[in-house]
Amino acid sequence: MEHANQLARQAAEFEEQQDWEQAAAMHDEAAKAYRGIDMFAFDPVATLTLSSLGNRHMRWAESCRREVDRYNGQSANDARASIAAAHGSNEQAPVAQVPEVSSDPNHSQNEHSERSEREFEDFWQYMQNWLADPAAFTRPSVTPGGMRGGPGGWGVEASPSAQNIMESFYLVGSNPDQSVSIHTTAATTPKAASPLHAINEEDEEAPETPASDDKLVAENQRLMRLAQCLNERIRTLESAAHENSMLKSSIFNFREEFHRHANAVSLPRFHESGPSSRRDHRLAADSAASTAQIRQLEAEVQRLELENAKQPVDHFGGNNGTWQQQYLVNATFYRPGGPIYISTPGELAVTTKYVDRMHVTQLARKTNALVVAVEHRFFGQSNPMPDLSGSSLQYLTIENTLEDFASFVRAVKSQPASMFPITVLNNAKVVFFGGSYSGNVAAWMRAKYPRLVQGSWASSAILYGRLENYQFDQSYGRHLQALGCAERFSQAVEAVDEVLTSGTAAEVSALQTTLGVPSLTPQDTAGLLAGLSIIYSLAPVLTSFDYVAANVCSFFNSSSKAPIDSYAGVIKAAIAQMGMNEQALIQMGDTNYGLDNYALGQTDRSWYYMGCTWFGNWQVAPSPSSGLSRYRSQLVDLSYFQPNCQRKFGSSVEVPVDVADYNSKWFNILKGASNIYYTSGSLDVWRDSTVLTSTGNLLPSSTSSPMFTIDGATHVQDLSADQPSDLASVIKARTIGDALVAKWVK
Repeated sequence: MEHANQLARQAAEFEEQQDWEQAAAMHDEAAKAYRGIDMFAFDPVATLTLSSLGNRHMRWAESCRREVDRYNGQSANDARASIAAAHGSNEQAPVAQVPEVSSDPNHSQNEHSERSEREFEDFWQYMQNWLADPAAFTRPSVTPGGMRGGPGGWGVEASPSAQNIMESFYLVGSNPDQSVSIHTTAATTPKAASPLHAINEEDEEAPETPASDDKLVAENQRLMRLAQCLNERIRTLESAAHENSMLKSSIFNFREEFHRHANAVSLPRFHESGPSSRRDHRLAADSAASTAQIRQLEAEVQRLELENAKQPVDHFGGNNGTWQQQYLVNATFYRPGGPIYISTPGELAVTTKYVDRMHVTQLARKTNALVVAVEHRFFGQSNPMPDLSGSSLQYLTIENTLEDFASFVRAVKSQPASMFPITVLNNAKVVFFGGSYSGNVAAWMRAKYPRLVQGSWASSAILYGRLENYQFDQSYGRHLQALGCAERFSQAVEAVDEVLTSGTAAEVSALQTTLGVPSLTPQDTAGLLAGLSIIYSLAPVLTSFDYVAANVCSFFNSSSKAPIDSYAGVIKAAIAQMGMNEQALIQMGDTNYGLDNYALGQTDRSWYYMGCTWFGNWQVAPSPSSGLSRYRSQLVDLSYFQPNCQRKFGSSVEVPVDVADYNSKWFNILKGASNIYYTSGSLDVWRDSTVLTSTGNLLPSSTSSPMFTIDGATHVQDLSADQPSDLASVIKARTIGDALVAKWVK
């Protein structure tokens, strides 16, 4: 992170020096650095923020390159003078290059350009203040030339302006009424009413005609209407879901896009002419180029739409109520006749990451596809019932879940106009993508509904159920062994166990203090430590960095401390990394916490119910008689997990879960299914729950449903966003998958 920040500071310094080539290079490097930070890959909010930073620096690099092109071919002194004029610099070109400054019209033009630039800077400073506190500003009428008039000088009447930019970013919340009203407004606004389109037409008709003062006022009013539309859109977004992190990120991205695009489009449009002190603005002479630039910018803006689909609470007659299932659409790369790529974040809320920062986005670019992420029932804002009690969660079944997605696909194929904000052809080919549990959904959709789904890419799909999944830690142990710290890590766990199982109350308390965790029962302490010690197990392995090496094995391999002290370093670093306070640690570790809390939005509660009623997969320590190394306390066994199934969800939940029945129905359904691409990393902690286990494949690989083990990779690395530091094996897995998908949708 610090390296990326340093590159960003260097880019800013080069911009101040007007060294545009170096500034562009530094912005490119900063963009790569921010996008290459994967330590927060499992945190959607952090991922969104880092991706936004990367996108911003990419745009700024392009802006710097335009400056280079703009002044290419000029002499050094002429270029410095031109740049100073265009960017408001106080640095002047040598007088020798302009013998009679006072009588040169260009000199007057430069002075006026500097003033115009400062006024635009005032405008954008005002915009920032407006966005920070829109309620603090009033909306009096606009006066000609009032660009420096303070907050009141920028108030304008409401207008549906710049619709071609605004529609690209509108995002609606989970309120169905609000969604309909906003969508209808955007869809029915005539394009001809857009001032930006009107400007384009004027450019094309009379590019050389000087503008009068009236035209200047009209031009200023158009810009101010853009600002008004931006403010109204921001208010709509914020009211839709104030605490929605994905929404906040979209607002941030929209503001940044608007700022950069408006600067790029508007600033070149005004220039000064003549030595007169009267301000005589005219439209840019190169209006055809300006028009092309505007349209190119509009085309580059991603169209991200959050929609809702009505679904029954129970597809099989147990409850006739309905609910709204959220889905996010990215139509950036779609062309008529292209396929539709669908995924679900599974046990997480839907965010923009799933439609614009995954490998599927790159694939969509190549294949003209529409990208859709559909939220899973009982996660995020997609809730069939008003709470997460056991009686409500009875509708969280595999059958209902798959029928949700099948109903969605049927609507997409038969009534696309009712599902998407753009024209999509009927009967478009559909491919499902998913990683981890959402990989299950992808594979099941192809196996159960082959006429609806042309194929599926299932990465690290945890398809095989195990009541006691001690194999999870054994996979983690293989990663630790490769890094040389497995033995000392296991020794530390055994030392902790000795205190937790045989120590006095005072010794247990002292151990908790050493490890930096709160006072809990020995078993709850063991469970908390197990969770904290593996937080990096899902992080990707890159060519230049391994998070487990940096954040786990570094404490054991570079120290002569006792294993338990090194283990304490791992635990404290994990707590600091996640920013957890004592209350958060208690909430994570105390098995009595929140038993009767049925409120919506508890991801862990819905996921726990699936473990209790679907597939088990409880992450336990191996039995002492197995002879296997332990990477978590022996206190973390079935007695740590199973009692909470009935305590949380009621006595109707059967304990233990019938894993054999689950595998009979939902693993065996995959046998003989075609057009499913299975992948798993060799260091994936979930590997032995996938079809590509460490001891052999659980299903036969075939040309119609191939399998690929990604050497040296961890969890779902092939479907993560492409990065320069990706392993060669990850790139190969993607190449194979891309070719298969292209074949399926051909």
